[in-house]
Amino acid sequence: MIKTLRAAAALSAAILLGTATPSAAFTVEGVEYTPLSGAEAELTGAPQTLAGRVAIPASVSHDGATYAVTAVGEGAFEDCSAVTSLEIPGSVVSVGNDAFSFCSSLAEVVIADSSRPLTLGYIPNLNAGIFADAPLAKLYLGRDISYNTRRGHSPFSGSVCLSEVSIGAEVSKLGERLFSGCESLKSIASSAAVPPAVGASVFDGVDSQACRVTVPSGTVEAYASAPGWSAFSNITDGAQSSVGAPEADLRSVITFDRGHLSIWRLPLGAVVTICRADGGEARSVSGGGCDIPLASGVYIVSVASGTSMEVVKVCL
Repeated sequence: MIKTLRAAAALSAAILLGTATPSAAFTVEGVEYTPLSGAEAELTGAPQTLAGRVAIPASVSHDGATYAVTAVGEGAFEDCSAVTSLEIPGSVVSVGNDAFSFCSSLAEVVIADSSRPLTLGYIPNLNAGIFADAPLAKLYLGRDISYNTRRGHSPFSGSVCLSEVSIGAEVSKLGERLFSGCESLKSIASSAAVPPAVGASVFDGVDSQACRVTVPSGTVEAYASAPGWSAFSNITDGAQSSVGAPEADLRSVITFDRGHLSIWRLPLGAVVTICRADGGEARSVSGGGCDIPLASGVYIVSVASGTSMEVVKVCL
């Protein structure tokens, strides 16, 4: 309703001013797009029923016209709580505020390679980074990103579940506080031949002794002597430039509603740990599945199976 009112207001203003208006919004596979100038479009709304792995298309076609998707609008994926993996293509150059608010199962983000920088908004109500609601575990950063550093946060600062980061060859800099507070970060794989410039407080809170950094062959010395990178004690050859998809769709094994957390279809031998957001352990269970009553609150649920672990944030 709010988006409709905004669109109506914009249309009325354009008519009053006598200016040209963009073409009407259209829908492709349930996702809403709004044409921009030229042959470009903004993704303005995704259905909350989206689930699993989602890749934003680089282009869409409608009524015989093809549009490059260059923007993701405010609140576009808000409340898409079943999405576990999201890819932002190189065609997108801006993402609006609240675009991923309440994406409470989003464990992986892929920002595709591009020479064009990506501008990211934030979550105004929380004064937090745009992915603050997501329990990110894996990130592929394929290009430079920009964001408002005056607010004291970055898109990924405080992502306590983030354990793996891969950096693409196009990345030339890591902005201020980019990974500050990412205390679970254990692996950084960079494909950049020249060590990306590191801004202030980028790795604050990251254990530089425990985190492994892999870099292109022949660049270990360059990284070991570069500002920001030199703090890491374990820098080795052999960076891989891709991030694998989460090994399991968490929503296929974890559902939650009205004070009950249901766990089912667990992998053989899997162990589920449920912790309160303040860090206290609430429950640890194993087996094929169960239904657990929990008091209202915010919980971090982890599913460990063999050497893999998936994590999701649950609000009851």
